[in-house]
Amino acid sequence: MIVRHYFKRTAMDPIGVGAYIVFPLVLVTLMVVTSNYLVEGYSHLINGRNLNHSFNIIVNMLIFQLMGSLIVIDYLFEDLRGDMRWRLLATPKPIVSFAFANMVASIAFSFISGGLLILSGAFVFNAYLHNVWVLIAVLVLMATLSQLAGVLFFMLCKKRATANTLGVVFCWGNALLSGLIFNIGFGEQLSRLGRLFTPFGWAWRAIMFSGGAAGMGGNIVEEGGMRDSLLNLGYLAGFCVALAVIILLLGRRKPV
Repeated sequence: MIVRHYFKRTAMDPIGVGAYIVFPLVLVTLMVVTSNYLVEGYSHLINGRNLNHSFNIIVNMLIFQLMGSLIVIDYLFEDLRGDMRWRLLATPKPIVSFAFANMVASIAFSFISGGLLILSGAFVFNAYLHNVWVLIAVLVLMATLSQLAGVLFFMLCKKRATANTLGVVFCWGNALLSGLIFNIGFGEQLSRLGRLFTPFGWAWRAIMFSGGAAGMGGNIVEEGGMRDSLLNLGYLAGFCVALAVIILLLGRRKPV
Protein backbone atom coordinates (compact mmCIF):
# COMPACT_ATOMS: atom_id res chain seq x y z
CA MET A 1 0.00 0.00 0.00
CA ILE A 2 2.74 2.47 0.96
CA VAL A 3 4.85 1.49 -2.06
CA ARG A 4 1.85 2.02 -4.32
CA HIS A 5 1.29 5.46 -2.82
CA TYR A 6 4.86 6.54 -3.48
CA PHE A 7 4.88 5.10 -6.98
CA LYS A 8 1.63 6.87 -7.87
CA ARG A 9 3.00 10.07 -6.38
CA THR A 10 6.13 9.83 -8.51
CA ALA A 11 4.36 8.76 -11.70
CA MET A 12 1.89 11.67 -11.43
CA ASP A 13 4.53 14.31 -10.79
CA PRO A 14 4.78 16.29 -14.06
CA ILE A 15 8.32 17.45 -13.31
CA GLY A 16 9.54 13.90 -12.66
CA VAL A 17 7.79 12.49 -15.73
CA GLY A 18 9.17 15.33 -17.86
CA ALA A 19 12.71 15.00 -16.52
CA TYR A 20 13.04 11.20 -16.52
CA ILE A 21 10.75 10.06 -19.34
CA VAL A 22 9.92 12.86 -21.80
CA PHE A 23 13.28 14.63 -21.84
CA PRO A 24 15.38 11.44 -22.36
CA LEU A 25 13.13 10.40 -25.26
CA VAL A 26 13.40 13.85 -26.89
CA LEU A 27 17.16 13.98 -26.35
CA VAL A 28 17.73 10.51 -27.82
CA THR A 29 15.50 11.34 -30.80
CA LEU A 30 17.60 14.42 -31.59
CA MET A 31 20.85 12.46 -31.23
CA VAL A 32 19.57 9.62 -33.43
CA VAL A 33 18.40 12.01 -36.15
CA THR A 34 21.76 13.80 -36.06
CA SER A 35 23.76 10.58 -36.24
CA ASN A 36 21.83 9.51 -39.35
CA TYR A 37 23.31 12.47 -41.20
CA LEU A 38 26.83 11.86 -39.95
CA VAL A 39 27.15 8.13 -40.71
CA GLU A 40 27.52 6.64 -44.17
CA GLY A 41 27.65 3.05 -45.37
CA TYR A 42 26.62 -0.07 -43.49
CA SER A 43 29.51 -0.69 -41.09
CA HIS A 44 27.35 0.51 -38.20
CA LEU A 45 24.68 -2.15 -38.83
CA ILE A 46 24.55 -5.53 -37.07
CA ASN A 47 21.87 -7.98 -38.18
CA GLY A 48 20.16 -5.04 -39.85
CA ARG A 49 20.04 -3.04 -36.61
CA ASN A 50 21.83 0.25 -35.94
CA LEU A 51 24.81 0.13 -33.56
CA ASN A 52 25.20 3.92 -33.40
CA HIS A 53 21.60 4.29 -32.26
CA SER A 54 22.30 1.62 -29.66
CA PHE A 55 25.26 3.60 -28.35
CA ASN A 56 23.23 6.82 -28.00
CA ILE A 57 20.27 5.10 -26.35
CA ILE A 58 22.25 2.96 -23.90
CA VAL A 59 24.63 5.71 -22.77
CA ASN A 60 21.70 8.07 -22.16
CA MET A 61 19.77 5.33 -20.38
CA LEU A 62 22.69 4.77 -18.00
CA ILE A 63 23.10 8.51 -17.34
CA PHE A 64 19.43 9.00 -16.52
CA GLN A 65 19.43 5.91 -14.33
CA LEU A 66 22.20 7.42 -12.21
CA MET A 67 20.41 10.78 -12.15
CA GLY A 68 17.43 8.87 -10.74
CA SER A 69 19.03 9.11 -7.29
CA LEU A 70 17.55 12.62 -7.13
CA ILE A 71 14.03 11.14 -7.09
CA VAL A 72 14.42 9.35 -3.78
CA ILE A 73 16.45 12.22 -2.30
CA ASP A 74 13.68 14.75 -2.90
CA TYR A 75 10.92 12.60 -1.40
CA LEU A 76 13.00 11.52 1.59
CA PHE A 77 13.80 15.12 2.51
CA GLU A 78 10.22 16.21 1.92
CA ASP A 79 8.70 13.45 4.05
CA LEU A 80 11.34 12.69 6.68
CA ARG A 81 13.01 16.05 7.23
CA GLY A 82 10.02 18.34 6.65
CA ASP A 83 6.65 18.97 8.28
CA MET A 84 5.34 15.66 6.91
CA ARG A 85 7.57 13.78 9.36
CA TRP A 86 5.30 14.53 12.32
CA ARG A 87 2.26 13.21 10.48
CA LEU A 88 4.14 10.02 9.57
CA LEU A 89 5.25 9.55 13.19
CA ALA A 90 1.60 9.60 14.20
CA THR A 91 0.84 6.55 12.05
CA PRO A 92 1.13 2.96 13.40
CA LYS A 93 3.84 2.21 10.85
CA PRO A 94 7.54 2.65 11.78
CA ILE A 95 8.98 5.62 9.96
CA VAL A 96 11.70 3.48 8.36
CA SER A 97 8.94 1.67 6.42
CA PHE A 98 8.14 4.92 4.62
CA ALA A 99 11.79 5.36 3.65
CA PHE A 100 11.94 1.77 2.35
CA ALA A 101 8.66 2.12 0.41
CA ASN A 102 9.91 5.37 -1.10
CA MET A 103 13.08 3.65 -2.31
CA VAL A 104 11.22 0.63 -3.77
CA ALA A 105 8.76 2.90 -5.62
CA SER A 106 11.64 4.99 -6.97
CA ILE A 107 13.42 1.85 -8.19
CA ALA A 108 10.25 0.79 -10.04
CA PHE A 109 9.85 4.23 -11.61
CA SER A 110 13.53 4.32 -12.67
CA PHE A 111 13.22 0.85 -14.20
CA ILE A 112 10.12 1.84 -16.17
CA SER A 113 11.69 5.09 -17.42
CA GLY A 114 14.78 3.20 -18.62
CA GLY A 115 12.65 0.45 -20.12
CA LEU A 116 10.64 2.95 -22.16
CA LEU A 117 13.87 4.36 -23.56
CA ILE A 118 15.09 0.90 -24.55
CA LEU A 119 11.75 -0.08 -26.09
CA SER A 120 11.73 3.12 -28.16
CA GLY A 121 15.22 2.24 -29.34
CA ALA A 122 14.18 -1.24 -30.39
CA PHE A 123 10.89 -0.49 -32.11
CA VAL A 124 11.22 3.13 -33.26
CA PHE A 125 14.95 3.63 -33.92
CA ASN A 126 15.90 0.06 -34.92
CA ALA A 127 18.74 0.01 -32.39
CA TYR A 128 20.89 -3.07 -31.78
CA LEU A 129 20.02 -4.30 -28.27
CA HIS A 130 22.95 -6.71 -27.71
CA ASN A 131 21.71 -9.38 -25.26
CA VAL A 132 18.21 -8.47 -24.04
CA TRP A 133 18.50 -10.42 -20.78
CA VAL A 134 21.77 -8.72 -19.86
CA LEU A 135 20.24 -5.37 -20.79
CA ILE A 136 17.30 -6.01 -18.43
CA ALA A 137 19.67 -7.15 -15.66
CA VAL A 138 21.75 -3.99 -16.06
CA LEU A 139 18.62 -1.85 -15.94
CA VAL A 140 17.44 -3.55 -12.73
CA LEU A 141 20.84 -3.18 -11.08
CA MET A 142 21.33 0.44 -12.16
CA ALA A 143 17.84 1.41 -10.97
CA THR A 144 18.57 -0.23 -7.61
CA LEU A 145 22.08 1.23 -7.38
CA SER A 146 20.97 4.79 -8.11
CA GLN A 147 18.24 4.75 -5.46
CA LEU A 148 20.55 3.17 -2.87
CA ALA A 149 23.04 5.95 -3.61
CA GLY A 150 20.25 8.50 -3.15
CA VAL A 151 19.35 7.03 0.25
CA LEU A 152 23.01 7.13 1.26
CA PHE A 153 23.37 10.79 0.25
CA PHE A 154 20.19 11.57 2.20
CA MET A 155 21.62 9.93 5.32
CA LEU A 156 24.97 11.69 4.97
CA CYS A 157 23.65 15.21 4.30
CA LYS A 158 21.59 17.54 6.45
CA LYS A 159 20.54 19.73 3.52
CA ARG A 160 18.66 18.66 0.40
CA ALA A 161 20.82 20.85 -1.84
CA THR A 162 23.99 19.11 -0.62
CA ALA A 163 22.51 15.65 -1.21
CA ASN A 164 21.31 16.64 -4.69
CA THR A 165 24.75 18.00 -5.50
CA LEU A 166 26.33 14.69 -4.48
CA GLY A 167 23.82 12.88 -6.69
CA VAL A 168 24.70 15.02 -9.71
CA VAL A 169 28.44 14.68 -9.09
CA PHE A 170 28.08 10.91 -8.67
CA CYS A 171 26.20 10.62 -11.97
CA TRP A 172 28.34 12.89 -14.15
CA GLY A 173 31.60 11.89 -12.48
CA ASN A 174 30.85 8.29 -13.51
CA ALA A 175 29.81 9.24 -17.05
CA LEU A 176 32.56 11.75 -17.83
CA LEU A 177 35.38 9.64 -16.39
CA SER A 178 34.45 6.77 -18.71
CA GLY A 179 35.36 8.86 -21.77
CA LEU A 180 32.16 7.74 -23.51
CA ILE A 181 30.50 11.15 -23.82
CA PHE A 182 31.41 14.65 -24.98
CA ASN A 183 34.89 13.46 -26.09
CA ILE A 184 36.47 15.12 -23.05
CA GLY A 185 40.18 14.37 -23.16
CA PHE A 186 41.00 12.88 -19.78
CA GLY A 187 43.53 10.62 -21.47
CA GLU A 188 43.00 7.02 -22.51
CA GLN A 189 44.58 5.55 -19.37
CA LEU A 190 42.35 7.53 -17.00
CA SER A 191 39.26 6.88 -19.12
CA ARG A 192 40.02 3.17 -19.16
CA LEU A 193 40.23 3.22 -15.36
CA GLY A 194 36.84 4.94 -15.39
CA ARG A 195 35.38 2.12 -17.46
CA LEU A 196 37.00 -0.53 -15.30
CA PHE A 197 36.21 0.81 -11.84
CA THR A 198 32.93 2.76 -11.94
CA PRO A 199 29.30 1.55 -11.99
CA PHE A 200 28.75 3.38 -15.28
CA GLY A 201 31.72 1.59 -16.82
CA TRP A 202 30.65 -1.82 -15.49
CA ALA A 203 27.14 -1.34 -16.88
CA TRP A 204 28.44 -0.24 -20.28
CA ARG A 205 30.91 -3.12 -20.52
CA ALA A 206 28.31 -5.68 -19.40
CA ILE A 207 25.99 -4.64 -22.22
CA MET A 208 28.72 -4.24 -24.82
CA PHE A 209 30.38 -7.61 -24.18
CA SER A 210 27.04 -9.45 -24.13
CA GLY A 211 26.29 -8.72 -27.78
CA GLY A 212 29.70 -9.17 -29.37
CA ALA A 213 29.82 -5.58 -30.63
CA ALA A 214 33.15 -4.02 -29.70
CA GLY A 215 32.89 -0.31 -29.04
CA MET A 216 29.11 -0.13 -29.27
CA GLY A 217 29.27 2.49 -32.01
CA GLY A 218 31.62 4.87 -30.23
CA ASN A 219 35.30 5.47 -30.87
CA ILE A 220 36.29 3.18 -28.00
CA VAL A 221 37.02 -0.42 -28.88
CA GLU A 222 37.27 -3.14 -26.22
CA GLU A 223 37.07 -6.86 -26.77
CA GLY A 224 35.21 -9.29 -24.54
CA GLY A 225 32.56 -11.99 -24.40
CA MET A 226 29.71 -13.19 -22.26
CA ARG A 227 32.06 -14.20 -19.44
CA ASP A 228 33.30 -10.59 -19.23
CA SER A 229 29.71 -9.36 -19.40
CA LEU A 230 28.66 -11.52 -16.44
CA LEU A 231 31.75 -10.44 -14.52
CA ASN A 232 30.77 -6.78 -14.88
CA LEU A 233 27.20 -7.63 -13.86
CA GLY A 234 28.74 -9.16 -10.75
CA TYR A 235 30.62 -5.93 -10.03
CA LEU A 236 27.35 -3.97 -10.29
CA ALA A 237 25.56 -6.41 -7.98
CA GLY A 238 28.44 -6.27 -5.50
CA PHE A 239 28.34 -2.48 -5.50
CA CYS A 240 24.59 -2.59 -4.74
CA VAL A 241 25.23 -4.94 -1.81
CA ALA A 242 28.02 -2.70 -0.51
CA LEU A 243 25.74 0.35 -0.63
CA ALA A 244 22.98 -1.57 1.17
CA VAL A 245 25.38 -2.68 3.92
CA ILE A 246 26.68 0.88 4.41
CA ILE A 247 23.10 2.19 4.64
CA LEU A 248 22.18 -0.48 7.22
CA LEU A 249 25.25 0.33 9.33
CA LEU A 250 24.54 4.06 9.15
CA GLY A 251 20.90 3.41 10.00
CA ARG A 252 21.91 1.67 13.23
CA ARG A 253 24.13 4.57 14.28
CA LYS A 254 21.90 7.31 12.95
CA PRO A 255 18.23 6.31 12.65
CA VAL A 256 16.15 7.82 9.84
